[in-house]
Amino acid sequence: MIADFMFKTAVHMERRKGKLSSKVLDIEGCKISYLTGGKGETILMIHGFGSSKDNWVRFAHHITPYYQTIIPDLPGHGESCHSLEENYDIPSQVERLDEFVNKLGLSTFHIIGISMGGAIAMRYSHRYPDKVKSLGLINSAGIMAPKKSEFLQLLEEGKNPLLVKKPEDLAVLYDFVMAKPLRLPGFASKAITKKYLSRIEINQKIFDDIQAESILCMDILSEIKVPTFILAGKLDRIFDVSGVEIFQKNIPHNKVFILDEVGHVPILEAPRRSASHYIETLKGFSEVA
Repeated sequence: MIADFMFKTAVHMERRKGKLSSKVLDIEGCKISYLTGGKGETILMIHGFGSSKDNWVRFAHHITPYYQTIIPDLPGHGESCHSLEENYDIPSQVERLDEFVNKLGLSTFHIIGISMGGAIAMRYSHRYPDKVKSLGLINSAGIMAPKKSEFLQLLEEGKNPLLVKKPEDLAVLYDFVMAKPLRLPGFASKAITKKYLSRIEINQKIFDDIQAESILCMDILSEIKVPTFILAGKLDRIFDVSGVEIFQKNIPHNKVFILDEVGHVPILEAPRRSASHYIETLKGFSEVA
């Protein structure tokens, strides 16, 4: 209980640093939790598998002085609604995201996604091009890289480092997704482990749904007309960095950054650098437009 309280306090303080407030939106009985803050043009940030809105907070610290930021917990994740009866494949999440956008009354915005969130952002940009000003992809899912990643090799062996099913799996997860794992205080590790263990069934369901419906976006890359920001960690073990050339060659208007000594989650490993590249790129897109 003490660990949970301390962790919630720490999370609240991180949100306040970025001038982010927590809100809830009800969409036909499904409560969507989200963070929002800042002013200016709107950026919609989409998290990855098994993650939540709070993974964006350190990145968002550097964004809110210039843009309005909206960061939802996708259904099935974080503090939003979840059910083992629902489908959480990419097309389903795209449609739920559009319901969220419409309920908020957003007409146009920038969208950026990391990992699974990148595939969702790509599909959204393709399906609703009139709503999207620019697309951002960070270590994005959606293509088959020329070099098979360590993650894909492990999946073929029946192993999945993204699923936490026992306490020691958290350290394995963090070591796998980050080049230099964050050093968490004891109370944070306990609280995060407890949360993951309470979500074993739903996380497995989400992963299975994604796998059942192809996550690949190769068929739409050349049809993405909005300017696209592409960021990758050179040491990503989930999606090999060689995949960047696929995005770069096929998406018509793009800007690419590759960060040395960074793994799968630049928004946690190098939030300031990642945000700086993103802001610089958005300004460049605006000047061209």
